[in-house]
Amino acid sequence: MDHEADLLAVLQNIGQQSVHKKDSLVSEGWKTSKVTRKTLFVHHDTHPVVYDVALLQEYGTDWFIWEAETLWKEVMGDFKVPSISDHAKAKIQAVKTLHISEAYWTDWEPFSWITQALNNNIPDWLTMQKPSASQLFNSVDVATMVRSNESFTPEVKDFVAACMLEEGLLYAPENLGFCQEAIDRYANERGVEDYAQIVRDVQSRYKQIVANPAAVSLEENVVDIQVAKLKVAWDYLSKRRAQLKEQLLLLS
Repeated sequence: MDHEADLLAVLQNIGQQSVHKKDSLVSEGWKTSKVTRKTLFVHHDTHPVVYDVALLQEYGTDWFIWEAETLWKEVMGDFKVPSISDHAKAKIQAVKTLHISEAYWTDWEPFSWITQALNNNIPDWLTMQKPSASQLFNSVDVATMVRSNESFTPEVKDFVAACMLEEGLLYAPENLGFCQEAIDRYANERGVEDYAQIVRDVQSRYKQIVANPAAVSLEENVVDIQVAKLKVAWDYLSKRRAQLKEQLLLLS
């Protein structure tokens, strides 16, 4: 089975549906409210890993090989929900692909599609959606929960490095460290002035502000501007992790 092609077909179908109809179940109110058992499959902020755990509890690994329409029918019946939102479908298919394919770790395009789905967006298969640092933090975090000990190819490392550089970031912390070598290579090839010192300073300041935000006062300079951007990404990741912890309680 060509799982990458299957993912693309499903995302295309979801995207086409979204163009022609507004997802009425994902109302403005539900975007800001907490996820409940009743809204699990329609809420904009349901964490992808929550879907993964819920489906594994209900079906084991059988759902990995089901056609999309079969899965939606089974979910609506077994979880007693009238419908499944497009965002939920995109997240579920993204997690499914992480389970059954290495494409996320080997090819930049599937990595990009899946990253968007894992961050509450409908992937666009025609336009390249450059992931932000925040989205990258969360995407790799989720993928590592689903499958640990996977390695990225140079192609994906270069893509992630390019996304970070596009935001003016020279240091890749946490689970994005795999792309630091690619960032280093780019900086060395272009002779970025004081590069090594800047990276050390950003790393140090970033660790300080994550450990104790109140103790660090950021200024408008080449180091602190990067630290501020990384702190935004860290805060987003922390929020998503907190949502996951809270939502998993719904499945117990």
